[in-house]
Amino acid sequence: MAEKTVQKTDKRDKNTDKRKGQMTVQFSELVAPLFDKKKHHGQGTFVITVLTKAGSTYLKAQSQTDRDYAAKIFRGERTLSEPIRESFQGTINRQTLIPWLQRSLEEQRNLSQTKFTDTCLLYGFPKEQEIDIQVLAQALAEQLQEILFNPDNDAPVITAAYEHYTETPDKPFSGITQPLIKGDRVLVSVPPALQEYRLPFYNEIEHTWTIQNTGKVSWDGRALRCEDPERYQLRPDKRIIAIEHLDQNRFIKLSTVIKARGEEGRFTSHWIMVDSNGVNCFPNEKSAFNIVIDVINPNLQQVAAEGAA
Repeated sequence: MAEKTVQKTDKRDKNTDKRKGQMTVQFSELVAPLFDKKKHHGQGTFVITVLTKAGSTYLKAQSQTDRDYAAKIFRGERTLSEPIRESFQGTINRQTLIPWLQRSLEEQRNLSQTKFTDTCLLYGFPKEQEIDIQVLAQALAEQLQEILFNPDNDAPVITAAYEHYTETPDKPFSGITQPLIKGDRVLVSVPPALQEYRLPFYNEIEHTWTIQNTGKVSWDGRALRCEDPERYQLRPDKRIIAIEHLDQNRFIKLSTVIKARGEEGRFTSHWIMVDSNGVNCFPNEKSAFNIVIDVINPNLQQVAAEGAA
């Protein structure tokens, strides 16, 4: 069996690609993958359309000045101004925005599956993941909500919101709160949305977190802690894994072995990072450290295989 707990630090992790390394999402990065120069009448008009569908009428498509300003927003040369943010009156209009996003994504996929795959990659999903466009549209709307009304915390929430609406479609996404310490930030290279674990009854699997301290605070006395009951369907070999001192921009790898019990289904092993007092360091990261495993009945799998033979 592989060693159950492995810990090491690296200044850089060459296996962490740009997609996994995305630490912020600006408005321009959110809307650019949806733009089609053959379909849309200029970058400025496109941005105004997005904002209008989201509930703002501050910028007018008929105004050349507004179109020029919106084009600069698209290119990342300007940010969303305070008057634009205030024009939403506290929230986006999901009833008009989400159907528009869904249609845009469907049209893009129908025109080019490759382009759609590239778009999903930019939003944080692996190439091989099958994407539900309706759920993705909801997730993109939540990212815009964060950009508009939580500008001090520009971390990506698309994959977290996608996972949330996949598992609990009728429950509102609660968004992001602030970390325990201002300026603290973390990046986990393999969050639940990127995991594809399948495990037969009573078998075990080793999971490795690649964690980067992407904030402005050095870490001391921290640990990963499993939040599940001891007699849960997924049982890690260790419920607390210490994290050694970690400076800004450094990586650390932590591993644990998890054993499945004799119950079939999709289960989540819930983990958080805690400080030396046991307090959650990142209440804003609701699922980043979690491990999702599909537990399967090997006997049923064998019967199905024999039936297909």
